[in-house]
Amino acid sequence: MTTNRYRQRIETLRSLMKESGIHAYLIVSSDFHASEYVGDYFKCRAYMSGFTGSAGTLAVTMEEAALWTDGRYFLQAADQLADTGILLQKMGEPGVPTFVEWIASRLEPGQTLGYDGRTIEGRLADTLHKALDPQYIRFMETEDLVGRIWTDRPAFPAAPIWILEEKYTGRSRKDKLDGLRRHMADCRADRMLIAGLDDIAWLFNIRGGDIAFNPVPMAYALIGFDKASLYVSEEAVTADVRKELAEDGVEIRPYFAVYEDLRELPEYSSLLLDRSSCNVALLAAVPAGVGVIHKSSWTTLQKAVKNPVEAANIRRAHIRDGAAVTKLLYWLDQIQDTGDYKEGRITELDVAARLLQLRRQQDGFLDQSFAPIIAAGSHGAIVHYDPDEDSNIPLVHNSFLLMDTGGQYLQGTTDITRTAVLGTVTDEMKEHYTAVLRGNLDLAGAVFHKGCSGIKLDTLARLPLWEKGLDFNHGTGHGVGYLL
Repeated sequence: MTTNRYRQRIETLRSLMKESGIHAYLIVSSDFHASEYVGDYFKCRAYMSGFTGSAGTLAVTMEEAALWTDGRYFLQAADQLADTGILLQKMGEPGVPTFVEWIASRLEPGQTLGYDGRTIEGRLADTLHKALDPQYIRFMETEDLVGRIWTDRPAFPAAPIWILEEKYTGRSRKDKLDGLRRHMADCRADRMLIAGLDDIAWLFNIRGGDIAFNPVPMAYALIGFDKASLYVSEEAVTADVRKELAEDGVEIRPYFAVYEDLRELPEYSSLLLDRSSCNVALLAAVPAGVGVIHKSSWTTLQKAVKNPVEAANIRRAHIRDGAAVTKLLYWLDQIQDTGDYKEGRITELDVAARLLQLRRQQDGFLDQSFAPIIAAGSHGAIVHYDPDEDSNIPLVHNSFLLMDTGGQYLQGTTDITRTAVLGTVTDEMKEHYTAVLRGNLDLAGAVFHKGCSGIKLDTLARLPLWEKGLDFNHGTGHGVGYLL
C-alpha cells in the first residue's frame, strides 16, 4: 500500500467531517471495551494512518493531522508515517503537547470535536470535557466516520466461546459471582455493569478468540442479585456452553442489546461501574434517574491475585515454555556453522516459525500470547518490532538477536525476552548487555517492604544504565494475565 492511500483517506475523512459539521476528529486505538489490543475490525487508527503499533491516537482537523504514541514506537511510527502528511508527536518528550492540548489549541469557541463514543472510555471523555468545555467546544459523540470510509472492513468478531475448567481457574463461576454480589451489596448497588473483556472472561470462566493472541470474547455483562446477563454474539455460544452458564443463573443476550437494557433500568435504582472501561455510549444509555456509582472494577482487583491452583498452573506453563525457548537457544548455537546461516538464508521469520513449532510440542499450548518480536541487528532498537514479509531480514552475524515472545497455555500465559549473541560482538555491545543484565538481577533480587510501588523498584533496573549515561524509553515490566 502506498502512503498516498493514507493521504486520500485523510482527505475523505475531512470531506465527511465537513458534511457533519465537525472541525476536529479523534481516532483512538481501542475497541468498544477500552482494550489495548484489538481485533481487526477495530483497527481504525491503523487503517487511517498506516501506523500499526498497539498504542497511538490520531487527531485530524481540516488543515492538519497528528499522531501521538509512546517511546516504544517512536522509530516504528517515524517510518510508517513517512510521506502520509501525518505529524508524529512523541509523547512525553519536551515541548510535545498532549493530543487534548493540541485539539484545544486548534478549535475555536462553538466548533465541534467528533469521535465514535463507543471507542472513548469515560475517563478520557472526562479529560476532554474538562479541557474543552470552558472553550465552548461542542461534542459529537455518535459519528463513526471511519466506518463510512472503510468499505472492506473485516467482519465483526464472533469466535466460538468455550469454558475454562475449574481445574485451571481454581475458582468456580458461582463463587466469583457470589463474591461480586457481596461487593455490590457493600456498595449499595442494585446492579453492576462490566465492560472489560478480560474481567468478563475471568468472572464467567470463559474464553474466546475475538482478538489475535488474546483469548477473550467480545462481551458486556450486567450483574444483578437474581441473574447475570452476558451480552455476546449469539452465534458464538454453543448449546452446551449456554446450558452450563444457565446453571449458574447466567442469561445470554445479544451483544448490542446491552444499550437497550441499560436504557430500561428502573428509576431510582443504582448501577456500579468502572469508567475506565465503560465507553461514552454505554454511559449515555443509563437513564438520568439511575444512581451511578463509580469504582474501580472488583473483578480487576480479584483476578490480579492468583489463587493457589492458578499459581501452580502458571509454574507448569513456564517450565514448559522455558523448555521450548531453551531448545531454540540451542538451535541458534548449532545453525551458526551451517551454510544456510552463513549464506543468509535463515531469517527472523524462520526463527519465529521454529519457536512456534517448539511451543506446539508442549502440553497445554494453545497459541502465542502476542506477535513474536524477533529482531536481528538494528531491528532490535525497535521496541515492538514485528517482522513481516516486507521487513523480514536474514540473521545478522556478529550482532544481537532480540527475541521477545510468549505463549498461551491452558495453565496460564508466558512472556519471555532473551537476547542471543550471534558470532562475536564488540566491547561496547558487551558493556551495554551487561548493564541491562545487572539491572535485571538487581531488580529480581530486591527485598522491599509491603506497599512499595513498582515505580520505586523501577530505579533498580535503570541504575546500571544511568551510570553509563544510558536509559530505555519504555516500562520495565508489566502484568501478565492467566490465559487472557
